[in-house]
Amino acid sequence: MPATRKEKETKMKKRRVDGRPSDPAPGQSSKKIKRTGHPPPAPATPQNGSTSKSITETPSGPEDKPANWPTEVQYLSEACIPSPNLPPHFKPTFCHPFPPSHPPLPLSHLSIRPITALTPFRRHPLLQNTVHPALGQHGLFAEVDLPGRRLVCAYLGVVHGEEETDRRSEYDAQVWARGTGEVLGFERDVGLGIDATYAGNLGRFINDFRGIAQRANVTFED
Repeated sequence: MPATRKEKETKMKKRRVDGRPSDPAPGQSSKKIKRTGHPPPAPATPQNGSTSKSITETPSGPEDKPANWPTEVQYLSEACIPSPNLPPHFKPTFCHPFPPSHPPLPLSHLSIRPITALTPFRRHPLLQNTVHPALGQHGLFAEVDLPGRRLVCAYLGVVHGEEETDRRSEYDAQVWARGTGEVLGFERDVGLGIDATYAGNLGRFINDFRGIAQRANVTFED
């Protein structure tokens, strides 16, 4: 997974994990989220949305759900699951667990918390917002100090083709760009995405840093 420029490690004890996705690269099973110091600006992984994709497989692994996990969302602990319409040859690449050499953080190191009127944030000088932009939603927070470049978690959800992309969904992340499929011998003209609207993991709760902080403290990488 490509890395951003290495910087001095910063403290984020009990601070919010805010980030945004980067441009995807082919051949990865899911997006990985790393602790970082100063990533370049890009859009964020959002909070709300909808999709028509159905879920036909259960997540692997016995891991318990995190506290405050929404009851209407299926929790995935190890790997993405395929949409019923996903071509079978994509499943081995995009729907397998991460290797033991790249473990995500334990659930005890992270927490899902509601964003309230008391949640601290840095007001943007050009914006007139007096309350947190994600008020009423939830965010992902670190419960311990995290070192720089540490893998936080993968972005898990339902892997689907471009024809199933829901433009209204704020959880649907592109992971396979058109014109890049030849790298793995797949179709050249193909687009894939991971939608965490109805099934996902902690990565779906990472919010945009814009409007609440000077910079992101995590980055989405492939």
